[in-house]
Amino acid sequence: MRKSARRNPLRRSSLTHKPDPAPGIIDRLKDRELEDLYVNLQKLEEANKRIIKDIKKFSEGIQSLSKAENKLINDLSSSASCNKNEKFRSVVEEYITVTTEMNKTVQDTSKVCQKTVIDPMKKYNSEFSNISSYIHKRDSSIVDVKKLEAKLRKLQDKEKSTTNMAKQQLLKKTLEQAINEAQVTHNKLLEDLSIFHELRGQYLTPSLHSLIQTQADYYGKTVQLFTHLSNMSTENTAINTPQRLSEKKAEIDSKLNAIRALAIVGGPGGQTAAS
Repeated sequence: MRKSARRNPLRRSSLTHKPDPAPGIIDRLKDRELEDLYVNLQKLEEANKRIIKDIKKFSEGIQSLSKAENKLINDLSSSASCNKNEKFRSVVEEYITVTTEMNKTVQDTSKVCQKTVIDPMKKYNSEFSNISSYIHKRDSSIVDVKKLEAKLRKLQDKEKSTTNMAKQQLLKKTLEQAINEAQVTHNKLLEDLSIFHELRGQYLTPSLHSLIQTQADYYGKTVQLFTHLSNMSTENTAINTPQRLSEKKAEIDSKLNAIRALAIVGGPGGQTAAS
């Protein structure tokens, strides 16, 4: 027996149908307020989905890079040059040490991304499906009112008999009750969605802070390890004489001075483009 495929909430949006307009049933301003709020929630759902997808790509990307470096290490270690050239072998061995440390960093980074960013934001994303259900319930109450209104109009078009008038009175009471229930449902939905939207920052900000810190730690560690490896490689390369190293430093200083001269960079006593 085939198992039914589980719906991936990240592939399809939950908020795809705006609340039905209800002129004459719901106050016009409150009706418009719900419509505007719905648009904001749609944007929030899409933004949330994009962040989850981007973090997954980041995590998959650094893991793929780690696998590629491990393959490169294996190829270098088994090469003839590594066995014949002592300086080259020394650099490869140091590269192995760096890669081993980076493998651990990648795994730690991926775990943190999953636990502190992806999982909480997936849970948050599931709320949009509930919101869609609440909106459907509100719309159903509006449909019920419209059906009763249509039924009442038909009775009013018929001959005014005692039986007909009695039915109209009964239907009017039912209609009045249905309108009241629709308004209560609408107002409650508007209140709950407003609170949900207003509190988005309190829920999402910790995840975003964690993401920034995690990526900063990852890139910081990467720079630290590979800078050390680069320095060691430079020391073991014959062409990097003191004169050549001095030329490299002068080249870097020149580029830094060019960056400092840009209008968008504020220097001592200078102004930025935004000021």
